[in-house]
Amino acid sequence: MLESERNDGSNSEDVPTAKRRKELRKEEADAFFSGDPKSEAQSDNSDVQSGEPRKKRKAVALLMSYNGSGYYGMQVTRNEKFPAVEDVFGRCLVAAGAITQQDYENFGKIHFQRGCRTDKNVSAARQVISLKMMQIENPVEEINKHVPQGMIVHSVKRTTRGFDSKKWASSRVYSYVMPTFCLDPSLVSLDRFEEDACERCRTFRVSEQLLDAMDEALSNYIGTKNFHNFTAGKEFRDASAFRYNMSFKVSRPPYMFRDVEFVTVSVHGQSFMLHQIRKMIGLAVAVVRGNIDSSIYEKVFHKAAKYDIPKFPSVGLFLDEVFFEHYNKKFGSDHEKLEWPELFDQIENWKKTNIVDKILETILEEKVFENYLPVLAIHSYSDDISHRPERRRQQLLKQVEETQQADLTSSASGADRTLDTVGQESDELVTEEPNVDNTLVPSQI
Repeated sequence: MLESERNDGSNSEDVPTAKRRKELRKEEADAFFSGDPKSEAQSDNSDVQSGEPRKKRKAVALLMSYNGSGYYGMQVTRNEKFPAVEDVFGRCLVAAGAITQQDYENFGKIHFQRGCRTDKNVSAARQVISLKMMQIENPVEEINKHVPQGMIVHSVKRTTRGFDSKKWASSRVYSYVMPTFCLDPSLVSLDRFEEDACERCRTFRVSEQLLDAMDEALSNYIGTKNFHNFTAGKEFRDASAFRYNMSFKVSRPPYMFRDVEFVTVSVHGQSFMLHQIRKMIGLAVAVVRGNIDSSIYEKVFHKAAKYDIPKFPSVGLFLDEVFFEHYNKKFGSDHEKLEWPELFDQIENWKKTNIVDKILETILEEKVFENYLPVLAIHSYSDDISHRPERRRQQLLKQVEETQQADLTSSASGADRTLDTVGQESDELVTEEPNVDNTLVPSQI
């Protein structure tokens, strides 16, 4: 190839130096966010759908927060009955002029990617999205004009052309909010929480010894371990079941909300699998309460058998932060680093008001853990689960009998049902599939 062809027809003396190229990139980035129309030429490609010239996109990293309650995770469903975060946020980007309707209908076209996927009802304090976005003036303010309540954009930064927030994310931090009475050993024998037990939950105050015991249980997850027992669909020999955790600890001191004591459990890891965090916390709580001995950790990581491990409710979980250490080290000298220390206070205030406080309210109003903790006694914590169908049946029989007794007290119409009928109804309930609302039906216990 000729030198003139390599330089698009210019002389070799006109080729900018490395320093000049860096200055040009900075000028281009400044112009992109200032809304200077002269900085953005339109490409020769045209949008067939609209018949208008297609504006040139620029790769950006978008930092946002959202309350995941009511959403079916950080994904695309394209179904109004099952709204997901990406569906709603994508329409906001269209309304703000950051992407077109055709871009929204085909996210792959703009290389749309999120740093972490969150499950149903799981929130995010610092989610990072990568995409190729059109030039708009004051993008943060413009996008925030269209987002719904419980969702906000904090920052938009230019990135390298091929930046992918999922691939470049070096580690993530997830946090889990739970009341301290989950660690109370005196509640371990209860198969349901009556009023006196609920009152004890409200007045319970955790000791330093229990917090130390929880930290000790969580320390078993630090390092590279085989977590095939803490997710679904992974076998012991599956290399992808190995995950690396850097820290796992309980916040201190505990904090109060409506006279109930809470703590936050935070885990910093490279990546996580489906249900992994909820199962890790569920087993740690069971060990601290005395449902199972800590020797179980010698088995769940090293044996091929699948163990019966409890999964804590999803309501307390949220994504706290995503780190891009490798990206910042490689490209930080030429591009903006993907870190936002100047926004720390702003994000923490938004997180407390729109995520943590909402989680605390839901936990108390719906009595999430009062209803869940008796389930810990049903699990076998072994590879033998043959007892579970019968125990489910017994539990359902007891519930139906109590309902019948209440009906008999208020009305004679409930006297027609018999225990045989109750048994048939219980068998039908046991075969039900899990519902989508994380309700504790028999097949999930």
